[in-house]
Amino acid sequence: MELKSALLRFQSLNTKKIDYAQALAPAKESKEVNQTIEEQGLKVSLEKIEFADKETSST
Repeated sequence: MELKSALLRFQSLNTKKIDYAQALAPAKESKEVNQTIEEQGLKVSLEKIEFADKETSST
C-alpha cells in the first residue's frame, strides 16, 4: 500500500469572513424594508430582503 499526503498552506492578509448564504447563493439584489409590525402582543421586525438566483433570504 502506498501512502501519499499533501500539505497546503494559504496565507493572506486580505481575507473576509462570510456566511453560508454569501458563499453559496450571493445576493443579486437587496431591498431595505426596516418595518416592524405588532399583532396580539408579538413584534416582528424585517430589516432587508436579499434576492439570489435560486434563493431569497431575509434578516
